[in-house]
Amino acid sequence: MSTKSTITHGDEFHIYQEMFEGENAYLQIDKHGGFVQIIGNGVTVSLPPSLLDQIARGWLENREKFDTETNLEDNSDSSYSTNN
Repeated sequence: MSTKSTITHGDEFHIYQEMFEGENAYLQIDKHGGFVQIIGNGVTVSLPPSLLDQIARGWLENREKFDTETNLEDNSDSSYSTNN
């Protein structure tokens, strides 16, 4: 059973919330085509502008699905596969 509650997703990204944590949203990026750099507490990711637009639009249009009480009955989406 997945513990992820989907907020929004596209072909190359998934924004979700963990079932038992109401404080953070998670962004999974598949096939970003750029680079990822982690230095200390910082993370740098290069993304095509079109993908960044999709992520931003998806979050802004669906942010009300972010549930600070993690009510999965309303937010769960099992249609997204995390095995990309």
